[in-house]
Amino acid sequence: MKIRKILSLTFLALCICSCSESKDVDEVSLKGQLVKLDEGETGRYSIRYLFRDMAYVHDYGSFNLSVGKMSPTGLQKLEKTLVRGHGHNEFQRAALSQDKNGALYVLDRPMDGDKLMSLTKIPNASNAETIKDQTKWEDYNFNKLPPVHQFGDSFIVMSDSTILITGAPSKDMKHVFSIVNFKSQTITPLDGYWPEDGSPADKIYNKLLRYTYYSGITWNGKDKFLYWNGWIPLTFIFTIDGAKMNIQSYMYNKAFQPDVNYCTERLHCCTDGDRIYVLYADSDEEGKKLDGFNEKCPFPMGNTVEVYDWDGVKQQVIHLDKLGREIRLSEDGNTLYLSPGDMSHGDEYIYSYKVR
Repeated sequence: MKIRKILSLTFLALCICSCSESKDVDEVSLKGQLVKLDEGETGRYSIRYLFRDMAYVHDYGSFNLSVGKMSPTGLQKLEKTLVRGHGHNEFQRAALSQDKNGALYVLDRPMDGDKLMSLTKIPNASNAETIKDQTKWEDYNFNKLPPVHQFGDSFIVMSDSTILITGAPSKDMKHVFSIVNFKSQTITPLDGYWPEDGSPADKIYNKLLRYTYYSGITWNGKDKFLYWNGWIPLTFIFTIDGAKMNIQSYMYNKAFQPDVNYCTERLHCCTDGDRIYVLYADSDEEGKKLDGFNEKCPFPMGNTVEVYDWDGVKQQVIHLDKLGREIRLSEDGNTLYLSPGDMSHGDEYIYSYKVR
């Protein structure tokens, strides 16, 4: 009897485990709300960054960055804050990040060339006025930093002296990630990831470009980082141990094909401390799946968002009622924003979705 009872309990436990493992991922369909610009705003804009409730918007006409308050219903009071140019406190090709204390960091790169130029810290970036107060800016010039190939438009402020970038020094390019100490002006490339993808051995620069251009990095604010590549597609979670990075789990890991010049699939990601949102795009502007290159829609669009936890386990699939190329997440994690992104060739729009 004891043996039979033990076997019965074991069988029951296995059934429970099997059921929990085979549980279908929750799928929902959401209807978006159009985010309106202030009345009188003209031109074509695209959200480049969203930090807390401040949206940094790229003006296609001037390539300046304006900032405004973002809400699920409107983008208000856009003001030009970061000016493109070669003068004092102007930026040639700016990438932005924000630290845990709300300070804005502006990484400046030349339009042509591979040398990081400077990093500017702007404390208390809570509104346009505090951002424009240049008396509070802290500038770190990179005159002593060696040439660095850095193509992505995202980086992470890890501490009060270090940032994580996608890129590598010119003399040691076989790395996708590096840590830059902007106070000591040193760079440490991270070992642990240089994929064997069939690329020619003498095309290191092209390979680095492929894994850093139109890529992104973000983190959970603690010890886990997310990388995504919009061209292959590829995305994974990793950790950092000294000068080495360790991949924890893949969400997408499609092999690069050297003989294929164009991929009909794209990814874009956004995160908070709890969740990872991955937008998958493989369709034209009418929602028809692309079979190959389409010059009328050279960059695919999508409306399927997969939600993962920071262990890489899929939690949910969200079907949006609009198509887009880029997603952003509000600070409270309640609102997802969808837009066509910088690669849009049509009208600009932003839709908001309540995801929590």
